[in-house]
Amino acid sequence: MNAAPQGQDMYYQPRILNPDEAKPVDSVYRRYSCQQGNPLDCAASQTSSQAGGRVKYCPVCEFPAILAEQSEIQGQSGTYRIEAWIGSRGLGRLYRATLLGLNQSVTIKEYLLPQRHFNPDEIRQRQKTFKNSAGISLADGRDRDFRLLSILEAIADSQEERCYLVLEEASIVPSLRTLLAQGSFSGEQVYRVLYQVLQSLKFLHSQIFRLPSGQMSVGLVHGNISLDSLLIKLNSEDKESALNWVNYSVQENNTDFFIYLCELNLWEGLFLPPLVWDGMPSVEDDLIALGYVAFYLLVARVGEDSWTLLDPKNDRDWPIVDLPLKQFILRLLKIGQPFESADAALQELLRWPPPVRQIHSPLPATNIEAPRTKKVIPLWLKVLSIVLLLALLGWIVSLLYSKLFAKPAKAKMPQLCCLKAVSGIPAGAFTYTAVREGIGQYIFQQKNLLRQGENLEQQLKSIQPQLKLSFEPTPSIDEAIAAVRLGKAEFAIAPLLQPLREDLEAQTIAYDGVAVFVAFSYAKRDKSIPVHLNGSLDLKQLQQIYTTKIETWQDLNGPPLPFQRYWPQNKEVTEVFRQRILNKGSVPTLANSDNQTNPSSIPEFEMMRTVIRDFELRGQGSIGFAAFSKVVGQCSVYPLALNLLNQRPIQALSLNNGKAISPATDLCSKKGTYALALKLFQTGKYPLAYPLAIIYPRDNSRSNLGEKMAEILKTQEGQRLLAETGLVPLEAN
Repeated sequence: MNAAPQGQDMYYQPRILNPDEAKPVDSVYRRYSCQQGNPLDCAASQTSSQAGGRVKYCPVCEFPAILAEQSEIQGQSGTYRIEAWIGSRGLGRLYRATLLGLNQSVTIKEYLLPQRHFNPDEIRQRQKTFKNSAGISLADGRDRDFRLLSILEAIADSQEERCYLVLEEASIVPSLRTLLAQGSFSGEQVYRVLYQVLQSLKFLHSQIFRLPSGQMSVGLVHGNISLDSLLIKLNSEDKESALNWVNYSVQENNTDFFIYLCELNLWEGLFLPPLVWDGMPSVEDDLIALGYVAFYLLVARVGEDSWTLLDPKNDRDWPIVDLPLKQFILRLLKIGQPFESADAALQELLRWPPPVRQIHSPLPATNIEAPRTKKVIPLWLKVLSIVLLLALLGWIVSLLYSKLFAKPAKAKMPQLCCLKAVSGIPAGAFTYTAVREGIGQYIFQQKNLLRQGENLEQQLKSIQPQLKLSFEPTPSIDEAIAAVRLGKAEFAIAPLLQPLREDLEAQTIAYDGVAVFVAFSYAKRDKSIPVHLNGSLDLKQLQQIYTTKIETWQDLNGPPLPFQRYWPQNKEVTEVFRQRILNKGSVPTLANSDNQTNPSSIPEFEMMRTVIRDFELRGQGSIGFAAFSKVVGQCSVYPLALNLLNQRPIQALSLNNGKAISPATDLCSKKGTYALALKLFQTGKYPLAYPLAIIYPRDNSRSNLGEKMAEILKTQEGQRLLAETGLVPLEAN
């Protein structure tokens, strides 16, 4: 294994190579005569920068120089100080840096627009585009764990030809190319890489994303899949061991790792010189590039010293490999029958187990069936069968007749079909309220939950044009209810946690609940928190976690991982948690301890992303809670089953066959096969379930808008819309 160049550390990574590049040192910046072949890693540039003073350009080739230590970069979040240059990755350089004031360690990737390749107009335009496109999030705010490196901030330097991406500190992990120095990957390891990357591509290609500019995009192409844009994070309790690729041995066939995607072409491609850029990539290009990655991992012949351009069409260039895996890779490369999408490829991959043990399964010697002897059925048995069949048919006919013509014991009020069917809606401008960042605001104000570019309020207005609504949030449930009583709002959308005063009326429109979750992890992983807890916690343990001194999960028979507790900024959910778990005590607060800090309060979707990254990148066993309506549909966290007084744990998610999910359920690959167990919420059997209601005044002198809004949302169409936002409808469909 080659040592890192002088001045760099164990995290140094070589530049990205595209699958069709024959020479690793062939830089895209060909107008700069770098002595090393790649000006991004130019030693002369580094030496000049560290010699003292601010050196902007390499004294040899005049390429923009490496940033000197203690240099400062101004961003929206504050000032970043460069601590050390790490190396290059893709079309940029990596630095360790600190956000001053908060003393937060981060990673900065520097991109360059050198003047010999870009004119001033091109530099300004690409810097503007970079700020508007670098970083994506799901349009509906949910987290579906597609394993992209989190971007904290994008900065364009208006004075120079440089741009910067600010990343989490844990972003400095080795690429797949780095590990190839140790040798080829096994078939099982390649299967694991393919599985995780296809999961990520499936999400990228199919979801609606919001760019930093606010623009929406239906599906995104990565466009830059390669050995260097796929990073590998080892699953280790020790943070340093997890980040240090030296401690990992490919030859041990370890499959306990995570694959993260970085450097999307959406922003990485902005820094390719115009003559190098070869057009917009497609979904097909992503699959082909992934096929090359898998092929190179198996052959492990991409080193600079013995570079050989291999051809997967040539059987002689293939190692001994499991036949289904080889055929799968060839299909990705369009050498065999191509896959229509990443989802189709993923489903095909899941049909066969990881390639272990046998290389090729021997075919049976013959598949010719022996002739079957025809059996003769006795006459008496035929007659008996006919008699029994006629009797069964008679019973079925009589049962159907009784059900069709029998009068019901109790008539049920018919449910209106659709929103337009509700009449008597008052005209005029009205104000409604809900808790700020609560579920009421979420389902009425969040765009793209139901239709691209629209929220539920806008959809209601398009169907009922006479509705002129304005939203005024309140800090708490009590204040939302008070706003209705005082005439500041015509109705409130809020959880119904306690009896209302006599001057108020409430109609339940749906159900929600609090999900308590830890990081989702595969069942075979030794440090999996759900596995150690058998997928459940009792409410007393949950109370202890948020109110007493517990240092690690081992105190609750879990793995040896330290605790990190989170609670949401959503005050509705916090209020339910406070009443049900903390016995109406204060918001979650830990006992004073030198070794612990109070729980961190962050938005729910950010919390879910943080919990999975704490586990995968920081070796922490985090726990948090959020509204189930926001948790359903993701697989980054595992909602724990809850039980009270040693009763049987109640899991709120169930498979299509009616059985509850378990820690052995792969929440990511099984999407669509599990959902909320509706009856548990509708009957209140889930311990943290609660009704969501429209609350309005019982006062004939005021408008009946609240009552009509409840009627609208209780129609068949209204219930369907609420269900699509993640809530539990009043009745099972």
